[in-house]
Amino acid sequence: MAGNEAGHGAIVRNRDLIDVRIEAPRGNRKQVVYEKILSLIDITDEPSKHLKSNIMKCSQLFGLKMANKWQIVGQSRNRLLQNQVYWLDKIIYRINNDSEENTSSDEEQEPPCRSVGWPRVPFEEASKTTKRRRVAELTTDRSANELQFAVNVVSGSNHTSHKFLVLVQLKL
Repeated sequence: MAGNEAGHGAIVRNRDLIDVRIEAPRGNRKQVVYEKILSLIDITDEPSKHLKSNIMKCSQLFGLKMANKWQIVGQSRNRLLQNQVYWLDKIIYRINNDSEENTSSDEEQEPPCRSVGWPRVPFEEASKTTKRRRVAELTTDRSANELQFAVNVVSGSNHTSHKFLVLVQLKL
């Protein structure tokens, strides 16, 4: 963040955004939530590109989770408040005055953005299907000469650190 953009330790929880999200028009919900987050963290200057990006990611993630929770409770605000208390109290965005960055030191805080899909499984623990898919990705990304050289290096050396370096370079 540039300059003095943040207020004094601003915190945004899911609970702070539900009314805005529920009342927002259908095509404009993401933008309305984004603007609400900006107002809650008390931006005084023009926010930096990095801050805008983080807040937009938080807005999108909140919108996706809120839509799911909203369906689960049958689109009832009262049931949402009763049944999703833990989720509503989670911090989705925090700015500390010292670092002026989004922090993740709190146990109850969710990351501003998570990667999509399942976590990547190590090659040795992967199923045969996953191994075949990764090998297919390697063969399309790498030339035959690169792969042959990697095989020669690994098979000609018993040093595990050397094998590890080759595997890291190939991104297995």
